[in-house]
Amino acid sequence: MINMSLDIDSDISYARDIAYPRLVGSDGEKRAAGYIIKRLKEKGIEAEEEPFKVRIVPWLPLKTGLISSIVMLLIGLLISKEHPYISAIITFLILVGLFSTDRLWFFIAGLDHLPDLMRGLSSMNIIARIREKGKKEVYLIAHYDSKGQSISLITRILLVIAGSFYLILLTLQYISGASHQSHEGINLSFYLPFSFTVIIILILTLARTDNSSPGGLDNAGSVGLLIGLAGYLKEKVYKDLSITIIFTGAEELGLLGACAFLKRHRRELNPDNCYFLNLDGVGIKGHLKQFGKRPIASILRPFPMMPGLMMDHLPFEKAGFRAMSLGCVSNKTWKIHTKEDRGDLLEPDGLHEAGIKVLEILDRLDEDPPF
Repeated sequence: MINMSLDIDSDISYARDIAYPRLVGSDGEKRAAGYIIKRLKEKGIEAEEEPFKVRIVPWLPLKTGLISSIVMLLIGLLISKEHPYISAIITFLILVGLFSTDRLWFFIAGLDHLPDLMRGLSSMNIIARIREKGKKEVYLIAHYDSKGQSISLITRILLVIAGSFYLILLTLQYISGASHQSHEGINLSFYLPFSFTVIIILILTLARTDNSSPGGLDNAGSVGLLIGLAGYLKEKVYKDLSITIIFTGAEELGLLGACAFLKRHRRELNPDNCYFLNLDGVGIKGHLKQFGKRPIASILRPFPMMPGLMMDHLPFEKAGFRAMSLGCVSNKTWKIHTKEDRGDLLEPDGLHEAGIKVLEILDRLDEDPPF
């Protein structure tokens, strides 16, 4: 049953108030952080600021890996006549690497001493402790930064899928000996997938990140909803729940805020009684999905994590906690990271739907046992 006491008009107002470009390090990001703190204070909630330094961003090692992949492909081409199986191994390793970018980044982000390549770039997490002293600690998360990209989300997904297809085809052709020249000349069935693979990797390598996206769906809607829920949850009675809201910074640079929080508080967090619920891209009615391998509660049909898709529940999931994300998948979703991701994409009914699901999950966690 829909809880009409949720003030969704205020939530969408909060969201649209910060639907302007908020790239990490920009004035927009700092203004959004100040806005969140101010609104929480109006609700009688003191926010803790936890700054962290951005030493390295994922696209530096990932672009290095992409350029290295082109070099490896060329080496595979040169030795394919004499050593086709080695060439096949090379293309297969590139394919594995394409699907392991998140593991590479979590390894890098987990290092204690990273080179400072970002010249003093920093961000911060905003921590709002809503209810304390519960047996089960629940953390609600939403990132407040945004980014624009020269290649849209749907284009990047299609490029990764196409690149994977051509790498598989190239690997099979090396194994079958199709890389050899035929009596009629060059075998185009081999050189075409090789060329397409190189072109796709080049396009991904040259993709730019900028401060052009207002970040309405990604992720002002989720931030607005959690600001609104903060006041509601402060008054709601739970028998066993401690509730904390984390507004993470630098998510768009590789989940850096979530990783920073986990690093700082890891010793305080017990996997047996800590649960993480992340909101990312909510606000479209009828398109809410659930992401995560170890969900807090199965309330929606699980949606697969596509290659390159990263959400703030992942660092906690990989650390052994029960963690999940709620997000929307629709035609509007393809506008994220573009100038078209404005606040007017958000639907009040979509935010209401997401708010009800959050409350449903909290009610389930308050039960004994929750699963």
